[in-house]
Amino acid sequence: MAAPFARKKQRIGFFYGLVAGAVLSMTAWGVDAIQLAGAHVSFPFTKFLPGLIICALAGGIVGWLSIRIGHWLASIILWILLAVLAVWLVLWLPVNGSAQLLRWLSPNLAHWIEYPPIDGLGQFRVIGLIVIGIPCLLCGIVENNLVDQTLSAQGVGGWIAMLLVAALLLGAAGFAADELLNRHFRESAQALNQTLAFAAENQGKVVEKTLARRMRLSVVKQLGNLVTNPHEMTLIAYDPTLGQMDYLVDFRGTWARCKVIYAQPTQCDLMEELTQKYYISDGKDRFVWINLTSPLFP
Repeated sequence: MAAPFARKKQRIGFFYGLVAGAVLSMTAWGVDAIQLAGAHVSFPFTKFLPGLIICALAGGIVGWLSIRIGHWLASIILWILLAVLAVWLVLWLPVNGSAQLLRWLSPNLAHWIEYPPIDGLGQFRVIGLIVIGIPCLLCGIVENNLVDQTLSAQGVGGWIAMLLVAALLLGAAGFAADELLNRHFRESAQALNQTLAFAAENQGKVVEKTLARRMRLSVVKQLGNLVTNPHEMTLIAYDPTLGQMDYLVDFRGTWARCKVIYAQPTQCDLMEELTQKYYISDGKDRFVWINLTSPLFP
């Protein structure tokens, strides 16, 4: 095989793997990040950005090496290794990875963050290897044929077909991976945000009792008018079975700790030890803040 032709084929293999890895990360963590941002969770992209960089680069290297080596067995092994890496990221980023990044990004909350090991992690690994491993294996099996067809095709049709196959296979793997752990954390955050938003919208209004119970309004009763302030939530703890999630909620400087059990908010308490500032009106339709820990406020 002539050197220029070989290099061109390897470049196509690189882009094949790059797109496969990027789409995997977009569906495994990107959609989750968008939904977390909508639920006012702090630093919603802490899983997506590392996952995107690692998976896209690793996918590109795997796709390039598969073509460079040019042996079907080597290709299968490389793509299975990519699946192993992806499974590790799927299980590591929501727990250890997020904990480390949150401690770095929010040092004032570092000693509050307690992310214990998750029960049944071995079972999650097995399921992850199945739902991610099979699509990766299929990507490895068809890569050489797709790259050859792209080389021989006229126009961009071959490129579109090749990248579409990669996107469909690993896109489906990413959606399945999202269901492993991300969903448990995301649903609890969305439930708490929904309760806070409903309380803010209906502050001072009479709410029918059945609706109030369904929206868990009694949980945020202690917060009073705070619910009308913009808020940002940080997951600080959970139990190993992922049944209970604890959040610190920042209402523009006034903090509360809220518990969510199986996607049902159950308790919210003010955290005086975390509250550093309180916003007051300066009489000119603006808000300024005063430091509650200063000597003026013993």
